[in-house]
Amino acid sequence: MRRDVDDRLDRVLREALVVEPPPELQARLMALVESAPLATPAAPERRWLLWLDPNVWLGLVAVAVLAWSAWSALAWLAGFTFVLGDVPEALIVLVSSPAVGLLPRLDLDLTSLALWCAVGAVVWLLNASGALEAALPGTRA
Repeated sequence: MRRDVDDRLDRVLREALVVEPPPELQARLMALVESAPLATPAAPERRWLLWLDPNVWLGLVAVAVLAWSAWSALAWLAGFTFVLGDVPEALIVLVSSPAVGLLPRLDLDLTSLALWCAVGAVVWLLNASGALEAALPGTRA
């Protein structure tokens, strides 16, 4: 229905159907309200103990698997030595590649790309200065 018809129908029905309650009824209702105890929310009923909840056990298993896999990945990475190749030559090969023409189709985030290029440049400069080389056994750092 249209808004103006709705409003008019609401006004007419409210005048015809909604009436003020008699004073006796108002007094009885007020007495009921004043004598009623304050409602307090009931404490939630605990269905199970926490250790019986399967979601707790599944979460613990997930955390254990994550910790085990992270520890395994760190142990695997610890077995490698850091080798950084000829970065300027790699950049020349990358820029001269025919795949550079496909870059506009990839919808790259240029801000992230520039940030990671800057991180790579800092690491390359640190490696070139010898700051990332491991100390030889028997020498003090």
